[in-house]
This record gives sequence, structure tokens and C-alpha cells, in this order.
Amino acid sequence: MTDNEIIKALECCFSDKFGKCEECPLRKHLDEVFSCMRLKQKLALDLINRQKAEKEALIAGQETLQKYIADQKAEIDRLEVELKAMRGAANSYKAEISRLTVLAELGNMRANDYRAMRDKCKTAKAEGIKEFAERFKKRIAWRYTALLCKQLNEIMDNLVKEMVGDYGLSEKM
Repeated sequence: MTDNEIIKALECCFSDKFGKCEECPLRKHLDEVFSCMRLKQKLALDLINRQKAEKEALIAGQETLQKYIADQKAEIDRLEVELKAMRGAANSYKAEISRLTVLAELGNMRANDYRAMRDKCKTAKAEGIKEFAERFKKRIAWRYTALLCKQLNEIMDNLVKEMVGDYGLSEKM
């Protein structure tokens, strides 16, 4: 029998419908062993025990669920602490990356400044060598013959080309 049928059978006996046995759902379940009242008592006891067991199972399930929720909250708290630490580390790394980027840019600027200074020095050296060669050519021009001056000028031009390299060769000497 269902729980509702048991409840309806008890209501037939213990309510204002007392004596309305024809409406009782237990009528078809009666036999010689159980009288109407004994059967109702047995079914009521079974119903009470079944509901008690269900209640205990629900309470145990609720306790298990509460423990699970508490464990999950603890895990969330742990993960939040870990996340906060990771954010701190990420911010630390981000600051370090920014600092290193600035240093790299500064290093690049210094390297570019060094290259510019090196190029200026090489240009100045080339110009000095060319100026020396021009002065030399002017001084020897009045002392030696034209053929000897021409040979000395060629030698001097070749020396200047060797010494100067790529710097300052665009100008004609």
C-alpha cells in the first residue's frame, strides 16, 4: 500500500468518518491473520519507521553536504590566497619587466650614442688625414719637379685611401 492509502485508512477510523469502513482502502487487504486495527497499526508503524529512516538519511545527507560545502569554502579560501600571491608575483614580474625594458632602451640609446661617437671620431680622423695629405701636397709642390710631385701625390692618395677607408672618400683630393 502507498503511504497516502495508509493515511486515508487511519483517517477513516479516527476522524469524523468513524465507522465508514466501506471507504477504507484496507478493505481489500484484510485476511484472517490481521484484523482491521492490527493491520492499520502494522502499516502505521512501517510508515513511521520508513519516514524515520528517510529523515535520518536526509539528515546524514545534509551533514555530508554541509561538510562538502565547508571543504569547498576552505578550498576557495586557499585558492583566493594563492591567487592573491600569484597576482603579487605577477605585479612584481611586471614591474621587473618594465624596469628591464627601461634599462634595455637605455642600453640601446647608449649603444646608438656610442656608434654615433665612433662614427664622428672616424670621420674626424679621416678629415684630419685628408687635411694632412692636402698640406703635404701643397708643401712639396714648389720643392720637387712636376713628375716627382705627381708620383708623390698618387702615393699620398693611395695612403689616404688605405687609412681612411669608407670615411670621407666621397670628396675628391
